[in-house]
Amino acid sequence: MRLFVLIAGSVVFAALPTVAQPTGVRSAFETGNRRYAEGDYAGALRQYDTVLESKWASGALYYNVGGAHFRRGNMGQAVRYYEKARRLLPAESQRLQHNLSVVRSQIEAPPPVPRSFLAVARDGLTAGVPPLGYVVAGLLVYLGALAWWVHRHATTDRRFRPGAETTACLAAGLLVAGLGVWLAAPSPDGRAVALRDPLTLRAGPAARADSAAAVPEGTVLRLTGRADGSDWARVRSSRGDAGWARTDALGDI
Repeated sequence: MRLFVLIAGSVVFAALPTVAQPTGVRSAFETGNRRYAEGDYAGALRQYDTVLESKWASGALYYNVGGAHFRRGNMGQAVRYYEKARRLLPAESQRLQHNLSVVRSQIEAPPPVPRSFLAVARDGLTAGVPPLGYVVAGLLVYLGALAWWVHRHATTDRRFRPGAETTACLAAGLLVAGLGVWLAAPSPDGRAVALRDPLTLRAGPAARADSAAAVPEGTVLRLTGRADGSDWARVRSSRGDAGWARTDALGDI
């Protein structure tokens, strides 16, 4: 029954966000949706990969990619893209959480490591307002306060001194604009998904290092460090398994 609910609830999103996309990107997404509906999940993934490579990613795209990977038996990638979709589709959180629980029950993966406070805060702040909105609003407040300051200076005989309200508006404008710039910057979640089954964690950043632990495909891991000049990352699972893994065996969230 749980599997049926997953399939029935995984209706393909038919459109990317309303922000204008290049014609080729929109066409690839729509073609991927048709392939998905026809049961050609490999063909759908090829089209979705075209969209991913163009950097026009979205919650709708991640959702569809996760569903196609699930049907192809790629459980690690299914977890990865459902987790990515959950960050951008708060309205679909319950459905995505159900899908994730079904996938994890099949691979017996441990519970995911919790997200950091900053990652959760970023998602909450950008759920309804894009980063550019904060930048524009902050600059408008700042320029409005600055214009008022100049106007008061020009219409008074005494030397103009900004009041507390003007100073507060100037500071608030810069703060909000700065927040928008921070939100627009790339923000790795500090987590990754194991893409191999099992993923062997090493005691050191080398293939010849002793085995420290093994985690199932689809396990969500916390990234705790990287080895300089190498393709190895130090990770930890929610149940305490820790060690080093090659970055090509991990999928970012």
